[in-house]
Amino acid sequence: MKIVSFFFGFFFLSQLLLAQKNKYVEIGAAGGVFYYLGDVNPSLHFYNPQSAYGGYFKLVLNEHYSTKIGVAYGTIAGSDNDFNNTFSLTRGHSFTNTIADIHLMGEFNFFPLLAEPDEELYKNFTTYICAGLSYYIAPNSLGSTSNLGIPFGVGVKYNLSKRFNIGAEWVMRYTLNDNLDLLEPVFRSEKGGAFAGKQKSFTGNNDSFTFVGVNLGVKLYAGNDACPAYGRKKSKKK
Repeated sequence: MKIVSFFFGFFFLSQLLLAQKNKYVEIGAAGGVFYYLGDVNPSLHFYNPQSAYGGYFKLVLNEHYSTKIGVAYGTIAGSDNDFNNTFSLTRGHSFTNTIADIHLMGEFNFFPLLAEPDEELYKNFTTYICAGLSYYIAPNSLGSTSNLGIPFGVGVKYNLSKRFNIGAEWVMRYTLNDNLDLLEPVFRSEKGGAFAGKQKSFTGNNDSFTFVGVNLGVKLYAGNDACPAYGRKKSKKK
């Protein structure tokens, strides 16, 4: 039901945006890395990055606002042996998990970015922030293998031409559970030694995974303004 509600939400939102003027559609592909924050790695960003890739479909409402639905697939991994503290070394846990993610996000450009490149190069560049909702599947997780996440991040975009733009972004997905790292709640007696039966993972410390990468977008016509693909306006019937 979660994933069905997710798609219906995007459908109605897209219809609302398509009813507006001064917009276009963009499709694109992205490549980069996933990295993980959680019980094994509480705070070290860019720890043990693993390959990730995806794609997106974006509705651009105007020079500042857009919304997109995207997918991403990749791997996260971690090991207690990478951290020099007694608890981690005694626990000795390591994991690898694959994640498939679908997300709906809104974007806000800090500088106006037109569909067509401007002669002044600095006007073809903008930084932006994004946030939204995601639904992910991590088949190797303990307990629930899917849940909702809250993505938020920052990025940059640059207009290459009427048809293409490039960008880079950092987007964290804060998940609503604590099982991406495959940690059991307590030590088992046969493995825990002096820690047998004691806490193995931290409650209230939900896991997150972050995408860092670059993207290439193709702009398509979807409105009443000049077509970025063909450089002409849509004719109106009288």
